Amino acid sequence: MPLKKFFFIAISLFSSLNTTSKRYTIMLSPSGHAQDTGRPLLDGFERGATRQLAEEVKKKLEKKLSARIILTHNAGEVITQEQKASFANRLNIDLYIALTIYNDDSLAINPYYYKNEAFNPVVNDRLTFYPTQKAYLQSAQKTAAIVQQDIFSKKYLTTFKINKPVGIPVKLLEGVTTSAFLFEISIKKIDDILTYVKPLTHAIRKIIDVIS
Repeated sequence: MPLKKFFFIAISLFSSLNTTSKRYTIMLSPSGHAQDTGRPLLDGFERGATRQLAEEVKKKLEKKLSARIILTHNAGEVITQEQKASFANRLNIDLYIALTIYNDDSLAINPYYYKNEAFNPVVNDRLTFYPTQKAYLQSAQKTAAIVQQDIFSKKYLTTFKINKPVGIPVKLLEGVTTSAFLFEISIKKIDDILTYVKPLTHAIRKIIDVIS
C-alpha cells in the first residue's frame, strides 16, 4: 500500500474515533414503590405522579439525546434506596435524577444534591452500595461544577419559580457515586405534571453538556 494512502486511511480512522460521541446513561428514579404510595396529592399519590413524569421525561430525552435512559424500577416492584444506588453504581451511570412531587398553590422546581459534611457510614456490603460518606465524596467531586451552572433556562421563570440547587443529606440520593440530583416539583393539579417535562429535559441535557 502506498505510504500516502496508508496515512490518509489512518488519519481518517483517527478522526472518526474522535468524533464518535459517547452514549451517556441517565437513570431516573420515581418516588415510591409497590408498598409505598408516597405523599398524597389532590388527584392521587406521589408514586403514580412521579412515574408518569419520569416516563414522559424519558420519552423526551430519548428524542433529544443519544443516551440510554433507565428507570430505577418497574411499576409494581418493591425497592429500597440501597438497591437503587447499587443498581446505579453497577451500571456505572453518568447521571442520577430522583423525582418527587407535592401539592402547592404555585408551581416550583426545587433542585437538591447530596451534601453531608459529617461522617455517616451505612453498614451494608450488598452488591455495590457504597457507605454514605464514600459515595458522597465521589458524587460531590462530579457534581461540584454542575451546581455552579444555571441548569434551568430562564425562559421558564415566567411559569415556574426555579430555586437554586441546595446541598443537604438527601436520603433519596444516598449511596449513589455519580452526579446526582433530586428535582422536587410542586403542582396545583395532576395535569401540571406535563408542564414540567420540557424544563426538566432541558436541565438534564444541560447537565450532560457540563459533564461531557
